[in-house]
Amino acid sequence: MSFQQLFIDDQPAMRKQPAAGQAPDLGPRQWCLVDGWLYFCCDKDRLPQSYNLSCCLHPVGITLYEVHDVIVENLVVRGFYLDGVNCHDSVTRSDLLGLTCTGNGRSGISIGGASRVRIDTCTAAGNGTAQVRTEGFSIAMMVDNKLDATSAPAVVTAGGQVVEEK
Repeated sequence: MSFQQLFIDDQPAMRKQPAAGQAPDLGPRQWCLVDGWLYFCCDKDRLPQSYNLSCCLHPVGITLYEVHDVIVENLVVRGFYLDGVNCHDSVTRSDLLGLTCTGNGRSGISIGGASRVRIDTCTAAGNGTAQVRTEGFSIAMMVDNKLDATSAPAVVTAGGQVVEEK
């Protein structure tokens, strides 16, 4: 369990991740993930069971693998412990259009392997480590997206390329 999200009343809770090797130092309604354990700090005089807490169950909302000529359009993909959308490998001539990817444990959109994907007018915010991430030999063609870097960087590349199209 290296990625996860915690929700209070179906809204993402504030994550405050400690530095490696450090103990959690959380304020009320903050949480962190350490060594596979979720830590949550309650308000004074409240117990954990007095909150409507939930976490992610499924790893990925949409997985594309070894496909071509696919269009995924106008969906909200939220609350998965890994990625909202994962174009795993050999995804070519495919478009992600008008997606909203929020509150996912690792990234809103992940493009990997030898994939070639166009990400067009998508919104990503509140994801764990990246709004959009690339890896391997992938190419992500980005067109007019709204990537909120408040919770995590807008784009993280662990290999792969990001090409901004006008």
